[in-house]
Amino acid sequence: MNYKNITLAVALAATLAFTGCSAKETTGEQVINEISVEVATAQTGAVETNYVYSGKTAPVETAEVFSTIGGKVKKVNFDIGDSVKAGDILFEMDTEAYETTLKSQQASYTAAMASVSAAQTTLDTVNGATMQIQIENARVAMENAKLVMDTAKIDYDNKAVLFEQGYISQTDIDDAKDKFTKAETAYNQAQHTYELTKGQMIEENTKKAQDSLNAAQASANATATQMETTKKSIRDAKVKSPISGVITANNVTAETVLSTVTVPFVVADTSKMVVDVSVSEQIINSLSNGQHVNVKIAAADSDKLTGTIKTINPAASAKGTYDVEIEIENASGAIKSGMFSEVSFSKEKGYNSVVLDRNAVVSKNNEDYVFIEKDGIAVKTNVVMGIDDGKTVQILDGINVGDKVIVKGQSYLKDGDVIKVVAIDGNTVESANTDDANKVDSTKTNDGKTVGSAEKKGE
Repeated sequence: MNYKNITLAVALAATLAFTGCSAKETTGEQVINEISVEVATAQTGAVETNYVYSGKTAPVETAEVFSTIGGKVKKVNFDIGDSVKAGDILFEMDTEAYETTLKSQQASYTAAMASVSAAQTTLDTVNGATMQIQIENARVAMENAKLVMDTAKIDYDNKAVLFEQGYISQTDIDDAKDKFTKAETAYNQAQHTYELTKGQMIEENTKKAQDSLNAAQASANATATQMETTKKSIRDAKVKSPISGVITANNVTAETVLSTVTVPFVVADTSKMVVDVSVSEQIINSLSNGQHVNVKIAAADSDKLTGTIKTINPAASAKGTYDVEIEIENASGAIKSGMFSEVSFSKEKGYNSVVLDRNAVVSKNNEDYVFIEKDGIAVKTNVVMGIDDGKTVQILDGINVGDKVIVKGQSYLKDGDVIKVVAIDGNTVESANTDDANKVDSTKTNDGKTVGSAEKKGE
């Protein structure tokens, strides 16, 4: 055998060993071991690609609970990690000093109300019986003064006639005139007193009485306001939670002094959580409040949660991104504050298209193709891919619904290879028992390919 023939024989032996075939001496037949593959039935489905942004979870609402009064802490009812409802008393302040102050204010208020009552009585009696007696006395005094004046005038007039006739002296007429003048002055004064008593004095006394009543009422009102302030402080001593949630901070201890600037408790509503992410201008106009997005939180053992866009900031930050807040339901409490989250916003979506596992498509030599199983033969089929999310790919052309696409073992195939399907759509195919491997009558072509028909040994 020359060198060329030896080389050919070695190449043939290597080919037979790679393909799992053996030759028979008497018949010239060679037995071919089929390549085991798994197939999947092509079906329609959905595929999409996403923009993914990261953020951290935070409670949907957090309340810092302050005490409006300072002093000694009387009692603390909750600690970190406890669940509370809105209205639950978190802690209580000591109110002894406020209660003492309230008693003093109540006594002052009672006295003030007594003053109000007295002033009201004075006002009510300004034009009462006492005033009427004063008016009547002034009237009688005025009339008496008039009577005296009239009498003095008559006496003066009579003496003036007698003086003219020379019957009385100058002294007598002067004395009569002096008495009349004094009587007239007394009458005028009595008349003025009566007018004041009847009119102006009532008005002035009424005003004074009203002023006294107003002052007494103002004093009572001021004391009442002080009492309400003290009562409110006593009520506020029982510090309540404004929201339902979980205690995340407790900075207060019983029997210690607490100032009004210290934050004793922090309550977080974790029934819902929010994730703040900063998105690019590429997608900001495709988002809207109420839109659902996918959220992945590995620490909460959650590969896919549904979140809802709560707020979108229309103004870009200094980094040129836009803040978006995502709200997630957390009824189980598995999501904790500060957990790392990934939020997926849809980029492309394809529906009712043939979809395949991305690994089923072979991309080689500037072409994309799959192998379809037809009657035990691997048929190479070029495809046109659409949306590719890295795991699933949309097939726009080349595959029909129902085709048996080879999804495992395709990397070792070439067009026309004999194959053995060991699983369909993930279900194992039971193999038929045979005494020997399948064989193929074959002949060699010039390009080294083996062609022929497959048959079972013994047929």
